[in-house]
Order: sequence, then structure tokens, then C-alpha cells
Amino acid sequence: MQKNIERLLGVIGILLLAYVCFYRLGSFRLENWDEAWYADMMRNVTQTGNLAVMYWNKYALLDKPPLYIWLGALSSFVLGHTELAYRLPSALTGFMTILLITGYALRRWGLLAAIMAFGTLAFNNVYMWRVRTANLDSFVTFLIVLVFFTALSKHKLKYIALGFLFAFIFLAKASLVVMPLVFVLASEILYEHKHIIRRMPQYLIMVFIPVVICGAWLYAGSLQIGPQFATYYLFHSDQNVARITLENFKTDYIMFAYYALQRRFMYAFVLGLILLLRKIKNKESFLIITFSTALLFLLSFTERKNNWYLVPAMPFWSLVIGYGISETIRFFKKDARIQSALIAFVLLIGGYIFFKTLTVNIQALIDTSGPVDQAAAALYIQSKAKPDDIVIRTDQLYPTTIYYSGLKTYAFDANANLSNIGIGIRGFKDFMDQKEEIWITGLSSDLDNFKTSYLTSFTVKSVFHKGNERVIRINY
Repeated sequence: MQKNIERLLGVIGILLLAYVCFYRLGSFRLENWDEAWYADMMRNVTQTGNLAVMYWNKYALLDKPPLYIWLGALSSFVLGHTELAYRLPSALTGFMTILLITGYALRRWGLLAAIMAFGTLAFNNVYMWRVRTANLDSFVTFLIVLVFFTALSKHKLKYIALGFLFAFIFLAKASLVVMPLVFVLASEILYEHKHIIRRMPQYLIMVFIPVVICGAWLYAGSLQIGPQFATYYLFHSDQNVARITLENFKTDYIMFAYYALQRRFMYAFVLGLILLLRKIKNKESFLIITFSTALLFLLSFTERKNNWYLVPAMPFWSLVIGYGISETIRFFKKDARIQSALIAFVLLIGGYIFFKTLTVNIQALIDTSGPVDQAAAALYIQSKAKPDDIVIRTDQLYPTTIYYSGLKTYAFDANANLSNIGIGIRGFKDFMDQKEEIWITGLSSDLDNFKTSYLTSFTVKSVFHKGNERVIRINY
């Protein structure tokens, strides 16, 4: 009977998960920032065939490593250059992560733990926002979850598998690899110290694999860009997230976690941590605690403040919650009536919170339309412009314009010097002197101010207007 209930709930859960991960995935425009930013790099990979150096807005961009970009490029080979193709790797890895976490909770702690782990992850609006958009957080989180499972495995090839996973994490998000690597090494020292000498060759292989794979990519990029390519990805790509000081301490990340866990489940998370600490002599408990808390702790001492930085810890929060609730219920196993009442209470309250989060927060993600007007304006420019034309955007929301126009785009700031992405009044006048074809786009109010301030001596024609977005072209 219980097996049949588990199968039924499993089918319902998979269908619901497919809905929240994939429904309308390709029906809305690419958002500023990350989505349109990554999509332009993915498209450039398919057009140039350059796998080492990522190009964005017509120049070599040193920012994120290439693995997620490769996956999006591969997806676009199959599905074309569409929003669905660029988002699919993120959605697929999010889908698989939730299945893995739910299955693990079911196998280790039972059906109630699995339900709570599923609900607190699949209806975590921050996590699902990243799953449903074309960015790398869901993908790198999937890799970190695989590290956790592999570290607990007793398979003879586990250290080779860990080596490849560490390589993939570096190729996805560079310095983030330090966190799972340290956790795995710490668990080996604390819980496998009797075997360290015997396993030394396997540890060396585990380190050798990412050094060779990542070193080959860094070498290839350095041949094209110069030594600054390797220097950047080895030492600077964290964008100061790894710069941890007491002066930077803030409680923002605790509040991010509080709201991501629909507030009420934060208490279950704390309870689960306390119960796991009672079993800290167990390697599994140690890894769950470290993977769920270390990132939250460290980010609280960095100068950056973005809630999606916590995404790699979120699957482990769900494991902690599932364990904490199921373990609390077990305390009352000698009294079936109390235990049944507690299970009913948890399912009732949890189900209500999950339903509200699904219908309010998650449904809003599914029903979004993206920057429709901005994309339409950029597509208009793309349909009329020549390949060497340039676009000037009057605000900083330029990635969507870059992707849909396919043209070199500059963000205007009157006092800025000309750069790969910025342009000031001096650079603008230089382009005018060269009689370049110039398209200017942005919000209608911004364009009116731009025309009044800088274009009084030129013939200006408004060629496109939709919603708040407008496009003008300078005629000679």
C-alpha cells in the first residue's frame, strides 16, 4: 500500500516539477542581465567556433568560464537560436537536481522527508527563478550536488569522478570550486583518515584531472588573449565575492534565506541543523551541514549582495528541512496517535505554504513576458540595419538590445570615455564625424532628453515606437 502511495505521489511530483521547470520556458523574451548576456555569448560560439574565448557585444569578454556557454551553444544547434534553447540547460539541470534531492530524502528518511525536501526546493522562488532562466546557477548547483553524492559513494572510481566534477565546476564558475573541494578534503581527513596514505594516488589523480582539463582551456585562451586570460580566471573572476572581511558583515543573506524558505521553513531548517549536529560524527551529517551553511556564512562577510549567490546551498537546505521534520516526527514513534496528528499537521501547513508559493510566486515566473518592447525595438533595428551599424542605448539595460539587434551596442553616459560597452558625448561626436549609421534606442523620455541635449543640429527621425520603447535614426 505504501509503495503504491509513493509511486502515485512520485508521478504527481514529476508532472508538477515538469510544469514549474519547463512550461512556457521559451515563450518570453530574454531578460537583462544574465539571460541576454549569456545568449549572445552562446550564439557567438556557434558562429565563430571559438571554444576558448567568449565573445560578447563584438569583443572578447573575460568574465565567466565557458562550460555553461558551451551547453547553451550545443542546445541551440538542436533547437535553433531560441529562448528555449538557451534556457534548457538550466531547466534540465534544475529538474534533475530536485529529483536527486527528493529521491535521496526518500531513500534515507522516508516519504515525509521527501515531500518536504521536494516542496521547499521546487517552490523556492529564488531557486526556480534561476532554474527557469538562461544563467549558470542551476547548472553549477547540479554539479555541486553531484559532488555531495559522489563524496558519499563507495565506488572505486569516485575520486576520478570527483576530479571531473571539480574540473566542470571551475569551467562553470571558476573560484566556486574551492568550496566543494575543501568540504570533500575535510571529510576525507576527518572521517577517512585511516585510509589517507593508501588513497594518496587516488587523491593525486583527483587533483591532476582538473589541473589538466582547466589548464588546457587556460592555455588555449592565453594564446589568443595573452597571459591576462589565465590570471583573470585564476585570481580575479570572483568579482571580490571571495574577499571576506569583518567590516563587510551584514545580515542580508540571512534574510535572503529566510524569504527563500517561505519564512516558516526557516525554523525547520534551524531545527534540522541542530538535529544533524547531534550526529556530526557521521560523514553524511558533516557534509550536509557544511554544504548548507558555509556559503550562507561566508557570503555574509563579502562586499557583494545578491540573493542568487545562495542558490548552490539551496538543495541542501531542503535536505536539512526534510531530515529535521522527519526526525522530529520519529521522536513520537511510541505514540501512533500523536505521530499521525503531527504528520497531518505538517502536511496541512506545508501543503498550504507550497500551494500559496506556487500560485503566487512560481506562477508569476511562469507567466512573465520579459522585456517585450525592448526586444521588439532591437529586432526592428536588426531588420533594417547594416552589419557594421552601431546602436546607442540611453540607459544601462543593454544586454537584451545587444542580443536581439545583433549589433555593436554602447550604453550612453555623457561623461564616459569610449570603451567596449560605454560611450560619452566625445565618442558620440567622433562617430558622427565618421558618418557612421547610428541607431539610438531607449525609453521615450530618455530619447526626448537625448535629442534635446545632443541632436539639435541633426535631422532625427523616429522610426519605431512600442510601449515605452522608441528607436530613432540619425539622417545625414
